[in-house]
Amino acid sequence: MENQNIIQKKLNKTRLITISALLTAISFLMVYIVPTIDIGVWSLTVGSHVPTFIAMFISPVTAVFTYLGTLLAFIIKTGNIFVWLRAGSHIFFIIAGLLILRKYDMLKATKNKYLKVSLFGLVIALVHGIFEALSVVLGLAVGFVLPSTGGNSTLVYLLLIVCLGTVVHSIIDFALAYAVYIALNKFKIV
Repeated sequence: MENQNIIQKKLNKTRLITISALLTAISFLMVYIVPTIDIGVWSLTVGSHVPTFIAMFISPVTAVFTYLGTLLAFIIKTGNIFVWLRAGSHIFFIIAGLLILRKYDMLKATKNKYLKVSLFGLVIALVHGIFEALSVVLGLAVGFVLPSTGGNSTLVYLLLIVCLGTVVHSIIDFALAYAVYIALNKFKIV
């Protein structure tokens, strides 16, 4: 019986490593291959956060490795320092999400589950948007020059684009990720 428990723990660890590796690879490929809509200081790569959100639902280690895959892909894909800073800021919404999941565990809730998950997605989207906007401010503070924004480059305008655009993008990717996670969980994949 003890040997069986040891074997089961090793299988669970191997399974978690495999899932982490797959989500990291998928996050890298999503960013690197999917076309990006780029408007200078803000860009949109549809689905780029989906693997990271799924990873958050699984474990902190999986989330961090998936984040690193996404960050590396953005660094390789673009020379835009603001995209790098924004991608780097994702660690903050990941940490916030992991802390909230650890405290409230909405994914296992039975009463008002979808309301709780929706509120969680909204909170994470707000944290995501705020930290991406702050990363642009940081970039400007250390002297990086803004890429062309089509003539309108006031800081407020740029921060609104970054913050609100990121919130909307995050909500969409969160909804996709949750749907995929539910399907994967139904088939006992995660």
